[in-house]
Amino acid sequence: MKKVSNYIVPLLFLFFLASCEKVVDVKVKGAEKKYVVEGVLTNETGKCEVKISQTLNLDDDNTFNGVSGAQVTITDDKGVVSTLLESAPGIYRNNLAGKPGTTYTMEVHISGNKFTAQSTMPNPVAIDSLYISSMDMMGDKTLMPNIVFRDPAEKGNAYRFIQYLNGKKSTDIFVQNDVLSNGRLNTTTLFQHDNDLKKGDSVGVDMLCIDNNVYKYWFSLYQGATGEEDSASPANPETNIKGGALGYFSAHTVSRKAVTVN
Repeated sequence: MKKVSNYIVPLLFLFFLASCEKVVDVKVKGAEKKYVVEGVLTNETGKCEVKISQTLNLDDDNTFNGVSGAQVTITDDKGVVSTLLESAPGIYRNNLAGKPGTTYTMEVHISGNKFTAQSTMPNPVAIDSLYISSMDMMGDKTLMPNIVFRDPAEKGNAYRFIQYLNGKKSTDIFVQNDVLSNGRLNTTTLFQHDNDLKKGDSVGVDMLCIDNNVYKYWFSLYQGATGEEDSASPANPETNIKGGALGYFSAHTVSRKAVTVN
């Protein structure tokens, strides 16, 4: 099979892309406050977490404003219910580890409101390798991390990539699907937006296998932030949560690699 290369880069370079997007967070001045629910269930023990907050106005402090007092559960497709307990204001956790192929339902009750969402955990895809390459970007040599992985033969796979530089999580968020690369060996390059890589830096990448509803959330958030879709709004991405809350619930698998810049 041929190897396919993808470049995931900031908005300035989006004309190079077909199925890769960078997401931009936007605060809207004077908007009606809504609940924001960010639910994550992975195939790793101790990584199950739901964050509950409210939307911010443009002039508000950007600090996480966690909402306490919610009742949060996650139920699998066999009816087994797991309760998440509040470990910090607005943060609810459980040691539950998800199983690929299982559909999970998140349910949140807060101040008379009920929010639900479903997500099916995809089968895992492992990162084959992670390496650093140099690329000429407008006359400047820029070091970038590259992830090599093989997309499965079946169609409909989607991925999210999270970067870490010297242990610090990048503010850039990248997603990709397999529309142009189904069943092939992929080399995906993540453009370093927040920091310039240098010798001795430690670079880590998490590759999340996400379901298509979660992919649509990140994709619609990108479209709304950049004005590419008339019906999209920065405050209203295509959430998989029912009941009026913003955010998402993602049951996904994780593969990790780290490398030191030489």
